[in-house]
Amino acid sequence: MRKKLLLILFFLTFIIGCSSEKRYSPDGRISFTLTEPHTSLYDTLAVSDNDTYAIIALFKMGDSSRNNNFLFATTRMKGEEEMTIEHAFNYYVKDINPALTTVIEAKSYTKDGKKLYRKISESDFGVKKVRNIMFYFMKDNNSNTLYELKISIAPENFKYGLECIEKMALSVKLQ
Repeated sequence: MRKKLLLILFFLTFIIGCSSEKRYSPDGRISFTLTEPHTSLYDTLAVSDNDTYAIIALFKMGDSSRNNNFLFATTRMKGEEEMTIEHAFNYYVKDINPALTTVIEAKSYTKDGKKLYRKISESDFGVKKVRNIMFYFMKDNNSNTLYELKISIAPENFKYGLECIEKMALSVKLQ
């Protein structure tokens, strides 16, 4: 009986340990759950609070054995004055097209009771195309700091990437 009890306790501890989510906070103000196997390329980058644009974390994520790797970055952008997230998204994100990039979609929508701001674009480097999926966040939806969660993934793995980053976006908390 004691062996059975210890065995059950061991399995419960293992299951609880495997299923617990670990929150990640690159700058102490934004936190989220990393949903996929990941390798830190730059974890909690040393950036100044005064930087107007800073990549604060960069990860290689996904499963190499299934050839669905992608890059995941967290970026912090600071402006001089506070504004709503709607204003920042509509005027500084939505229609911005970097070179070699086409905006596929830029919208806000509600999922699981949380309003999300998402932009999808595709970069064409001639021999290779990359899909970029970005989500945007502000503390209390009104701030001078805008956070971006972004993945860059092969177009054939787009659906997988969208599912992964949307899970992370839904887990975002701002302090």
